[in-house]
Amino acid sequence: MASKVIKSLHDTGKAYGWKETPLNFVKKLVEANPEELIRRNGPRNEIPIVYAVSYKANKIVISYLLEVMVDKWGYSSSYRDSIKAGMITNLYDMDAANWRKTTLTHVQDLVGDNRGILDEWGGVHDDTPIYYALWGEARVKVVAWMCEMVGVDAVSSWRDEYGWTYLHYCAKWNRPKHIPYFLYLMGPAAVNIRNDTGKIAIEYAEIKNNEELAHLLANPNECIAEYAHSFEKEDHYSVHV
Repeated sequence: MASKVIKSLHDTGKAYGWKETPLNFVKKLVEANPEELIRRNGPRNEIPIVYAVSYKANKIVISYLLEVMVDKWGYSSSYRDSIKAGMITNLYDMDAANWRKTTLTHVQDLVGDNRGILDEWGGVHDDTPIYYALWGEARVKVVAWMCEMVGVDAVSSWRDEYGWTYLHYCAKWNRPKHIPYFLYLMGPAAVNIRNDTGKIAIEYAEIKNNEELAHLLANPNECIAEYAHSFEKEDHYSVHV
């Protein structure tokens, strides 16, 4: 047993460590160094709850860590409840299922007053929170809020190390619900932006024979007009959509 449990609260535990670590062992680690619960450390430079959730700790262990974070370190009960509900633990979360469950309210809680974090690169892929949200297929209104906090110019000028735009990733990852928003934000000319290999977004839709994506990207003005119409009719930042 001892060889399989985590060695610290910032241990990834690899494939089995957090899964095999019992509650009493985690309690001993926390009681020995309670401040470790709010300290970023380890290979992912994150707090322990991120490691526990990411590497599938027992739900009892996760609940214990969250309760201590609320009771001793002032984390909100809404943060605790959101994590228990399966939402993201951090803005660089690699679990797509977590992103799909995540509400706008929870993202706003994670950001707090530090809106600059939305423009910071980090996580496993060393990229922005918007990249991870789009990869995880977060709700359009979650992505939209993040983008508009960063600013239109920053989102429009964003390129990864390969010269890709967010629109390229919408096409590669099959994100038809997000394409209208990015076209609305970046303008119709965004469909003509080429990455470092010379490809525009629609080419990735065509590679996958995805007619829905190809239609959206081939008709940006129509796509933008439809999005603008729906934007006017809806509560743009409804936290449950």
